Amino acid sequence: MSQSIIASCSDEVISWAATDEAKAHFESSDVNEPVNSFTVAELFKIPDGLSPAWQQFFSKVAKFHEKQCATNPFERKLLVNRSQFMEATGRTEIEMVMHAIILKENGNLEFKKGDVAKAALRYHFAVITFATPDVLNNLAACHLKLHKYDKAEDLATRALEMDMFTNPASIAKAYYRRASARLHMAKFKEAKEDAIAAIRLHTALNSSTEELLVQIQSIHERVSSPDEIQSYLNEQPQCTTNIFSEPEKENIKYVFASACIAVPLSLQALVRTQTSPPSY
Repeated sequence: MSQSIIASCSDEVISWAATDEAKAHFESSDVNEPVNSFTVAELFKIPDGLSPAWQQFFSKVAKFHEKQCATNPFERKLLVNRSQFMEATGRTEIEMVMHAIILKENGNLEFKKGDVAKAALRYHFAVITFATPDVLNNLAACHLKLHKYDKAEDLATRALEMDMFTNPASIAKAYYRRASARLHMAKFKEAKEDAIAAIRLHTALNSSTEELLVQIQSIHERVSSPDEIQSYLNEQPQCTTNIFSEPEKENIKYVFASACIAVPLSLQALVRTQTSPPSY
């Protein structure tokens, strides 16, 4: 399958990127019925012949999709489009894991260069390709920097809910980012709980988290009445960046295409049986 065909197939994925406009269109349209006719098991098929470690890995991702689709029909639509993309291009779930890793690495490069919007878009498509907690966590960090606090809170929550983190530092980062987002949203009690949870993990992040906890407590002491809370919310920085700008959407098609290179079946078999899944 050529990269040009993959780029063409990705147009549908691009058009259903998780923008507010796309969500509004989907939720107000009449496509809910056919979308709901698919089960998650039909859309996210756990491969056969997996090692026990890979089986557990895929089972946790499947459970995550079940939970997301149960509460958000738009997530099911994204999963439908993902399934259609895989069918059109002959992609397997093992390949989708590999493609998502490449997209994540592209995002990491952009983040290191300081281009948070480009990093966020690449992480976003990595999540659509194959959701993993590390990318959700990275995307939460991007949305924090872009002042999209509600999205940062949601992404950090989803990263934690995947129940796939094994590294305490990764868990602490998710709690720290959610605490930071909730502070900006005037959710002081929840922010404090998250900061304390991060500190209890005893990671290198403790110093920063302790400073955040002091900040949360200080602000909460002086911001308590409804008027004070509203004034505080009005003072928070606002997002002025659209990661789904038209030029960048065009660029991501080719980033997506370059990531979605076919993987030989022999290598896929080796991955399924002789390697360990990623750990986070």
